[in-house]
Amino acid sequence: MALQSGRGATIDLPQAQAAYLKACAAKDGGGCGRAGAMYASGQGGAKDFAQGVAYFTRGCDLRDGTSCNALGGLYATTAPTDPAKAALLFGKACELGHAVGCTNRDRLAAGGAR
Repeated sequence: MALQSGRGATIDLPQAQAAYLKACAAKDGGGCGRAGAMYASGQGGAKDFAQGVAYFTRGCDLRDGTSCNALGGLYATTAPTDPAKAALLFGKACELGHAVGCTNRDRLAAGGAR
């Protein structure tokens, strides 16, 4: 994270991505989610939405609430949307203790925007 943010290290986005991928390979859900965010946003390289989704999915499968919430957000807001899948992912994020996931689940259930 220091390589991505520049806090305590010089910003080096390719190295940050490599570190996140290594963490993900070691079954760290947070590392998978951070790799997914970098791919989805194009930070540190070419934007690769499919890779972003794949890494968020892996992070969520590894019980990282932030990854589940982010993936739910993609399904809630990216065409074609899938509100049912988004609701399941927000619910899983909430079950994992991610408060924003709970809020997003409730907003989606009430018909509100994420």
